[in-house]
Amino acid sequence: MRKSFYAVFGRGQGNNGSSVEREVNDAAQAEAELHTAASEQAEALLDPPEVLADVAVLVVHDPADESLAEQLIDAIKPRLSVPVRTGSLAAEAEQEAKYAEVALLLVSKKLEENWELIEAVAKILPNSLVPILIDEAMGNTKDWMGALAWYISDDLFINFCKPTKDAADWVMSEAVAAKGRAVGAPGRRSFHVFLSHEWGKDKWVHKMAIELALRLRDHDIDVWLDAQQVSGSIHGSMADGIDSSTVFLVLATKGYMEKINKGDRSDNCLKEFQYAGNKRFDSIVVAALEEDMTKAATGWTGRFQLALTRQEPVNLSECSNGTFSDEAIESLANAVCMRIATPKASSDLTPLMRDIYPRLNPCSSEAWAKGKAENFTLGTRSWIIDEFCDWYNKKLSAVFILVGDGGVGKSVIMAELCHRGGALKTNPRSQKDRQPISVAAYHFFRHDDGTAASPAEAILSIAWQLCLTVPHFPEELDQVNFEGLREKTLSDLFKTIIINPATKLGPDQMRQVVVLDALDECSKSDDVLTKVIRTWKDVMPPWLSLVVSTRPEGEIQRGITNNSLDSKVLELKDEENFRDIEKHIEHLLCDMKDTVDQKDVASCAKILSQRSEGLFLWASFLPETLNRMKEEKQGGVLTLQDISHKDAIPNGLGGMFEEYFERLRDKMGGEDAYQSLLTPIVAAREPLSVE
Repeated sequence: MRKSFYAVFGRGQGNNGSSVEREVNDAAQAEAELHTAASEQAEALLDPPEVLADVAVLVVHDPADESLAEQLIDAIKPRLSVPVRTGSLAAEAEQEAKYAEVALLLVSKKLEENWELIEAVAKILPNSLVPILIDEAMGNTKDWMGALAWYISDDLFINFCKPTKDAADWVMSEAVAAKGRAVGAPGRRSFHVFLSHEWGKDKWVHKMAIELALRLRDHDIDVWLDAQQVSGSIHGSMADGIDSSTVFLVLATKGYMEKINKGDRSDNCLKEFQYAGNKRFDSIVVAALEEDMTKAATGWTGRFQLALTRQEPVNLSECSNGTFSDEAIESLANAVCMRIATPKASSDLTPLMRDIYPRLNPCSSEAWAKGKAENFTLGTRSWIIDEFCDWYNKKLSAVFILVGDGGVGKSVIMAELCHRGGALKTNPRSQKDRQPISVAAYHFFRHDDGTAASPAEAILSIAWQLCLTVPHFPEELDQVNFEGLREKTLSDLFKTIIINPATKLGPDQMRQVVVLDALDECSKSDDVLTKVIRTWKDVMPPWLSLVVSTRPEGEIQRGITNNSLDSKVLELKDEENFRDIEKHIEHLLCDMKDTVDQKDVASCAKILSQRSEGLFLWASFLPETLNRMKEEKQGGVLTLQDISHKDAIPNGLGGMFEEYFERLRDKMGGEDAYQSLLTPIVAAREPLSVE
């Protein structure tokens, strides 16, 4: 072709023929050199290795990406000992996947929209999907949507946008690693913890990580650590480690946080962090190695803070001579064990729910509610729970409010209601203890926690829980615009993510309730009362009711009365209330065999219940008070005579607090030091930070 072109071009040029001939010859030579370079590059891509990989590969792509799929196949085919299979239609890909060991998914905008194709392959090869990026616009995995985000929502993709030899090598490396993950690579085992950390200057952080892994092993906690576990593909080893570990432990330093916030996609810390954020978002523990990193509110910034916004770090910053104290390790081990014991929140999530969760970014009252539920004493509060159930079963109204003074035990009752209603998973109890009431969602307001006190966060949390408990609610919620949710007014937010989706569902939904505890501790309780509680019966479907607990504070009490809302008042002097406290105290004393004479337990409980003045909170101070009395007695357990002495244990919360502050004053060495401590606390307009 080139010769004939030259011949035609060279004829009829007259005396200038030789000059033109040289120009054409130079052009032809340059073209030949370019062709040779291109051929060498193609040959390099196709240059087979000495040992062919024994992996049955399926290349999955949207029909629109056919040409790019062919490039990938041409690049990897010479490296395989078996033919490459392809699939671009759901039925075809599902059939081909049955004969494959690894699926290479060519990630593009078109593939993201092709739910059926992704799911057809994923249900056959769920553990051996390898994302291959062929569209630069899809480079940010946080923007992935739908089935793509659900099945391969990680940052460990291979970039094949420029099909070089290195890219082809990476594809093959990950394909082999994926096969190993699917069939169980030799020596692979499960771990309790994946330890993510930077190495730090002179490897100081890495050295501390090694010590940490060894110390946790003493607590029977097996740790995945890069220095010990990485082999073969780095990406594959990291993914394997996170997938086979129950907890993702972040060893937080400023350097680590900077790596996350900088967003360098080649950095392994960021890759681990993002992969774990998708796979282990409900199983993360943070250990702060530097003092500044112990202060989540002020020391954390950027995407690091956003991703870990509700994490409470374990303080490992106080280490002497390059080693951790036993107390610090104990604290970390306890945090890890608690996280291991917590059921996975993501275990039953659909791809759509996985897509909704980061858009809502909801807070959770679960840990707080569990703590309250653990304080519940079986056999108490049945008269209140029965009244709830009677209201629930008779469908008397849309809203029920439990009113009681602070310390009477409302939050424990609400937590128990959530437990009995199936929304709060606590330690197993007798099924006879369960009542026919179903709780769809709950939120516990807390005045000392800005997030938990926020009415907007409560609404977002409830919307997320309704996704988990109400059939088809996620599909309706997915129709709303999630932009700027936290900037909306409470009325708009309530309408957008709860009222509208709920009212679009049919009337045949199972009857359930939403629980709101401690309305008086909400940062804008008047707003919640007027824009949520008062309007609930008019705007919400009849199958979803509301249960609220609160103190009898001015505006709240007037709102209950003026709107004729069903309510139950917990009277401190109620005989049944005193009976419950007596039973609760008796239970406490039975657990203090080394402190209280067990033959006197019933009589002591009766005396102490009267001194409680009807407040369960008073009883929470008893263990410390009784243990101190035993120490002061210097010999023998406490008897009925010790406890019945009128000055032995103060009456009511006022008496307890007075005694506490008197001891604090003595401990501080006098009135002046005592006043200097209390003055700023009393003068503060809001609770002061312990920092």
